[in-house]
Amino acid sequence: MREIQDKKNTTNTNAKACLTYAIGSGKGGTGKSFFTSNLAFNFSKHNLKTLIVDLDFEASNIHTYLEMPEQKYSLFDYLNGKMNNLKNIVQKTSYKNLSIITAQSCEYRNLTNSVKLNSALDVDLDIKKFFENIRSLGFDRVFFDLGPGSRPLAINSFLEADYKIAVTTAEPTSVENLHFFLKKTFSSYLNTLCKKHEFLNELISIQKKKDSLKLKNPSDFIKHLKNNCGDEGLKIALKLEAISPLFIINQCRTPMDFKLGQSLAQASRRYYSFNTSCLGHLSYDEKVWQSIRSMQPLLLSYPQSHVLNELDIIYKNLKYIEKNSNQAYALAS
Repeated sequence: MREIQDKKNTTNTNAKACLTYAIGSGKGGTGKSFFTSNLAFNFSKHNLKTLIVDLDFEASNIHTYLEMPEQKYSLFDYLNGKMNNLKNIVQKTSYKNLSIITAQSCEYRNLTNSVKLNSALDVDLDIKKFFENIRSLGFDRVFFDLGPGSRPLAINSFLEADYKIAVTTAEPTSVENLHFFLKKTFSSYLNTLCKKHEFLNELISIQKKKDSLKLKNPSDFIKHLKNNCGDEGLKIALKLEAISPLFIINQCRTPMDFKLGQSLAQASRRYYSFNTSCLGHLSYDEKVWQSIRSMQPLLLSYPQSHVLNELDIIYKNLKYIEKNSNQAYALAS
C-alpha cells in the first residue's frame, strides 16, 4: 500500500480557495452518510463545485445516496497504485456541480480482498499530503465522510479538515461513543503537537503529577499549559482548543433530543475547552429512509419534508462560519 501522494496535483493554485469538511461519528448508524450527501448536495445547488470523498472503507455507501450503484474507480484503486492520479478517480454524479470519490469499487467488495482492505484502514497515511492533493483538484468545497469509530484514518482526517462536524443520535450509546471519539482525537492531537514542539518530556512530567496538580480533565490540562508552560505550552493549548467540533443531532424525536446539541457543546467547552457549538439538528422523518431507498437526495425525492428546512438552517450556519473565518463558533453565543 503506497503512501498517498500525487506530484501532478501539488501545484494547483485553486487549493487555497477550497474549504474542507470532515464528518465523523463515534459509531455507525448515526445517519452520517445521509447527512453528508444531502449537505454536499445543498452546497452544490448553490453553484459551488462540490466533491464528496468517502473514507468509510468498511461500509462505503455514499454512492448509494446519489443514484450511483456502480463505481468505476475508487480511492482503493489509487492507494494500490492501479490509478496514479486523484483526478482519474473523481466521478461525476448526475447532479450539477457534485462529484464523488468512493472508497471502494465493486471488485474490492469480496472476501479475497479483506486483508488488503484492513491494511488500507490501518496504514500510516500521509493525511496532510492527501488533503493537499484533494484541495488542488479545483473544487470549492470537499466533504469527507469518515468511517465510524476511532481508527487513525478517521481521527487524522477529522483533525486535518478546515471544519469538523460530529454527528450523533440522542441514544446514550451513540453519545457515549462520540465522547470516546473526541477523547481519542484530543489525545492523538496532543501527542502530535508535543512531538512537533519537542514537548514530550514535559508532557510526561505533567501526566505523572496530574493528581497533585489537580488536573481532572483536558480543560484543566489546557489551563495548566497556558499558565505554567511558557510559549510552547501556550501554542499547544491554543491548537487543542481549535479542534472545535460542530455538533449535529440526528433523528430527533423528543424535546430533550432537540436540546442535546447545545448540551454537548456546553459540556465540550467545559471538559475540553473546545471553542465549539451546536450546528443544528435533524428531526426523525420516515421520508428520510424513503429517500434513502429511492437513492436520491431528500430534496428531489420528498421536497416537502421538514428536514429540508433543518438542512437549510445548517447550510446557512456553515456559510456564516465560513464568512467569519471560523469564529462561528459565534453560534455558541
